[in-house]
This record gives sequence, C-alpha cells and structure tokens, in this order.
Amino acid sequence: MSTNLSRKFAAVLFPVALVALGACAPTGDGSGPDPYGTPVAGHAFLKVVGDRDVFMDAGTATALTIRYEDDYGEPLAGEVSFAILGNSQGGVLSRATAVTDATGIARIVLNAGATDEAAFRIVASAAVADAVDWRVAVTAVQPVIPLATVGTFDVSSRYELTGGLPAAATDALRTIVEMTDDVNDPAAWLLDRALEGIDSGFALDVISSLRPALDAQLNHVILTNAPDFVATLVELGDELGQVARKFGVASQFDISAVTMPDAALVGRHAITGVTYTIDEESYDFTAAEVELGASVAQGIAVQLIAGTRVEFGEHTLPFDYGQMLAFAVDRVIIPRLDPSSSDLGDLLASRVNCHRVGDEVYEAVVESVGDLFGLISSGLIESACVSGIDAAANAILEQLTDVGGAGSALVIQGDVRVADTNLDHKVDALRTGLWAGVLHLAGGDAPLVKPHQTFTGTRRGVN
Repeated sequence: MSTNLSRKFAAVLFPVALVALGACAPTGDGSGPDPYGTPVAGHAFLKVVGDRDVFMDAGTATALTIRYEDDYGEPLAGEVSFAILGNSQGGVLSRATAVTDATGIARIVLNAGATDEAAFRIVASAAVADAVDWRVAVTAVQPVIPLATVGTFDVSSRYELTGGLPAAATDALRTIVEMTDDVNDPAAWLLDRALEGIDSGFALDVISSLRPALDAQLNHVILTNAPDFVATLVELGDELGQVARKFGVASQFDISAVTMPDAALVGRHAITGVTYTIDEESYDFTAAEVELGASVAQGIAVQLIAGTRVEFGEHTLPFDYGQMLAFAVDRVIIPRLDPSSSDLGDLLASRVNCHRVGDEVYEAVVESVGDLFGLISSGLIESACVSGIDAAANAILEQLTDVGGAGSALVIQGDVRVADTNLDHKVDALRTGLWAGVLHLAGGDAPLVKPHQTFTGTRRGVN
C-alpha cells in the first residue's frame, strides 16, 4: 500500500474511533454505568444468592446472602440494609446493614424465634438499586415429652448356652448315649441294669458267664420286638440337647417410680413361664406347671436413656434349670416320641418286653447249666428287668434335676429399645432387647453372652 493511501485511510478511521470511545465513556451525569464500581442509578442491582423462599425450624439460624452488581455482573461497592417486614415471633437479624466485599457479596444471619411458628419477609435495599426480599416460614418445634416408663410389661426372653452344656446335663445325655454305644446295645446296657437288681452272687456269676453271647441273643429279641428302640433313644438325646442349650422364659417386669413419676425408677422381675422349642415347634408352660418355685428379683435399677432405650440393672432370678430339663423330658419330649407313653420309664418299658427278656435269659441259663434247683427263674429275670428300666429312667431324671442345684439362677442385666406405639407418651413396647450375664449352677456358671440372649416386651393392657 502506498504512503499516501495509508494516510488517507487513517484520516477516515481516526474520527470514527473517537466517536466510538466517546459513546463508552462515563457521561458524568449518571446516565451510564460506572467502570470503577460506583453504583449508578438504573445500572445497579441487588440479587438474592440462593433461594428466596427460606424454611426454618424455630430456634435455628440461617445465613442470607445478597450480591450488589452492575449491568455487566461486575461487583459494586456499597452498604446494603436489611429489615424484617411482618411478625417474626422473636426472630432477629444479626445486624441491620452489611458492606459488600470485593465480590459484591453482603451477608447477615437470621435467627428464628425460639418456639413459635411465623411467616414474614426480609427486605434488602441499597442506594440506586431496587429492593429485593426473602419470604421466610418458621415451623414451631414440638416439645419433646419424655416417655413414661412406669407400668407392667409382659416379657418374652430367649436364652442360649453358647459355651456348651453344664456338666450335669452332659452326664444325663451321656447316660442316654450309653444305652446305644455298644455293639450289643440296648441289650448289653439293659442286662447291666437288670443284674444290678439281683442280689444272688451265684446267679450273677452264672448269667455273667453267658455274656456276651447272651447280650447278642437278647439284643436280637429286643430289636425284633421294637426295631425303632435305638432310633428313639438317639432322638431322645437330640431333643434333650436342644432344650438344654436353648430355652425361653416368660416373665413380668414391673417398673415403678420411687418419687414423682419417672424421677427415679425401680423394677421388679418375676418368672411366669417357660417355653421349650424343639425342631422349631414351641411348647409353653406356666412356672407353676413346671414346678419352678418362686422366682422374683426386686429393687432393680431401671434407667431411661435419651428417651429411646431402657437399661435394666443386674439382678438375680432364681431359676431351677434342672427341674426345667426334667419336666421337658416327661412332658414335652416323651409325648413327641410316643404319645402313648406317660414318662421316660414308660417309654423304655414299652420298647422292652421284660417278660420275654426273662424267658430268654432263663432258657439260656437252663440250656447251659440246668435249672440250678430253681435258684434262677424267668420271673426273677423279668422283675430285675423291670426294676432296671425304672432305675435307669429315675437315674436320668435325677441327674437332670440335680443339674442346677439349690442355687440355680439367672444373673442378668439388660438393654432394650423402647417404642410408643399408640402416641400416648408412654413406653408401650420393648424391642430388640439383649440380656447378658450367667446361668449360675452348682457346678459352675454358664456364660450368657450377647447377642444370643434376646428379649421383647409389651405394656400390659396395650393391644
């Protein structure tokens, strides 16, 4: 391009540029935006940062944020005023004015009234800018009414001996196992019991000399007569083991206030029944039916924690564990195995024909050594058989009865969540409770460890 042409082109553009720059320059009369952050009427704006609808609970606080800016969204420096319009029911602002920061932001805090509900507006205003506002709704906080704990609760507990059976209970189970653990059982076991009932040393020697061939012969007779005998004894041991390891207890827990309602709580706990569960079938009996005797603990510390759970202090409940097991054998297990038998002795007798046993043993003796001048008879053997069965049944029950000893007891403390099921501000239900402690027995304590000792409860009179 020639020098002359360039000069002509510049001469045309220069005046145009001056006009353009003049259009963008501040007028000095307030009719245009100020490039230096000074608010100018018509070009300054307040904008709410966040939601204009504010929802609060009584007694809480929230921050309110405003931005002061120009047409181009650039921050403006200045002071923003805030005011409450309407009845705030005790709500107050942290301050009435706030100065914008380098980003044009100004903040205050709104503190809602302590208790009442309210609806009002917060208005923000600034020089040469239109006011903006927030709509505020405050919800009243319902007072927390402590749940009343005083009352009578029906409690259902489940205990499990996770550390194994007590020694005495194991002995009783071992006796049952011994009925079937020899190749010639149950005949060998039965002959042992029968011989214990014969006083004649001579007769004992003769019969003993015929063993073990006699045992095998007699075993054939017994199992021919009662082919399910061994299976019945095995099942007896299994079901006894189930009720010995896991058992349920029904009880009544009374909570009372020592002074004014729920100021200081004390409990009384009494066992009212027992639940046996075998192969997922449950059997309920009252404490009187099981003959457990009186079982009451008093003066138990009770504490409501944070309105959501209750703690029961350690207490001792007399509990005849051995009697509970012995009752289970005759009243639960035996009827399951053979409804026609009334007790363990009756069950064993129904599986062993002692008259046939007497004949078989007597014939074996006569065939071997003659009739021995009547010193041994089938009647003698039959009588010894009957006595032996009764003695064995009684021995098993006595072993079970003696499991706990006189001081058998549940020594427990508990923790349970509570619920108000009908909104009457009372504890109506005890849920997901856990006991911990020991089952105290004469031969030593059986640990009751969490979370295997569970309980629930219902306020009496609440459906």
